[in-house]
Amino acid sequence: MDEDAAIMRRIEEEERESDAELLANAERIGIYKPQENSETSKHGRSGLDAIREHYEKQPIKSQADEIRNASPDSAMIQHPSGRAVLARRSESAEWVKRYKEKAKLDDMDFSEVAWPTKVKRLLPSTIFVLAVIWFCVLLAQNYVPPPKQARLWPDMPPAAATITTIILINATAVVLWRVPPMWRFMNKFFLIIPARPRIWSLLGNTFSHQSPAHFFGNMLVLWFIGTRLHDDIGRGNFLAIYLVGGVFASYVSLCRFVLTSNLITTSLGASGALTAVLAAWCTIHSGEQFRIRFLPPELGPIISLNLLLIVLVAAEIMGIIRGYRRIDHWAHLGGYVSGFAGAQALKYRARKKREAAQGTTPMQEDMRRVVGTRRIGGSS
Repeated sequence: MDEDAAIMRRIEEEERESDAELLANAERIGIYKPQENSETSKHGRSGLDAIREHYEKQPIKSQADEIRNASPDSAMIQHPSGRAVLARRSESAEWVKRYKEKAKLDDMDFSEVAWPTKVKRLLPSTIFVLAVIWFCVLLAQNYVPPPKQARLWPDMPPAAATITTIILINATAVVLWRVPPMWRFMNKFFLIIPARPRIWSLLGNTFSHQSPAHFFGNMLVLWFIGTRLHDDIGRGNFLAIYLVGGVFASYVSLCRFVLTSNLITTSLGASGALTAVLAAWCTIHSGEQFRIRFLPPELGPIISLNLLLIVLVAAEIMGIIRGYRRIDHWAHLGGYVSGFAGAQALKYRARKKREAAQGTTPMQEDMRRVVGTRRIGGSS
């Protein structure tokens, strides 16, 4: 007789005896009742069995029917398995629904239009952008800092005061997006809508964020880079670069949406103004280098600000090529172009001032040296 086989049979018999003893004890104390149907599980009927039977009795609905019959407060999300799943939002209060209905703009035009009509749609925004650039040039050239006693925060450094004011304006917009009676106003003037461009939204959306994470991320960059640029160029020049960068970046984004007939995508945020500030700072300090602070000196590479700006622009172009749509890369590029142009204008103006103070231009100095050398050679 095989001893191993005998041992295995004995173990199986002991397990059956143990299960029978457990079932008998459970039946005796009332926590288990034997089922009449022999095909059911020995553990009895579970709640999952009842749920399964309930859904088996329901008529099968296709996903298309579910989407077709979805309420306006439903949204399609992408399940990790790859299929679309209907996500229903909780019912809003009646007063919130009323303001949501009022916030809908009735003058949207989603029709496909020809190129002349697209250009006509962009014409008011184009004029507005040119007017903002003209105003900011005058601001940069004529701004005079107020005396200390006339300032709102006289004990705060000017750079910190300017950036704090901008942050407070942006924080106010975040709060207003959560006040239903203000939704219609915010939709009109603090959100770019290609189906109905409004000129003031090009400026308003620069101070507008709906997501707290978006707001805190942008304001963190503004504080660390904006205060440095402000110290370098002064309040008038800083505000000119910030405002032109935000408006021009918004205009580039709007043109891209309108010219490609993508009229249902909206845009907002200070990212365009921030990329303008970053580009201006890198351009003004183009000859400087920096090292990543949290890396050891032997590991942290020395990076020039020129190279940093090139890498940032290349990243935006790569995002456009790869089709990343969660970020408005076109607006960022518009900000970089605007900030670079503004910094070059400031450097040119500073160079002209130095030449005027010296009385001659570098070219005139070179010509004077050449003429002086020729006279010396001729007399010898």
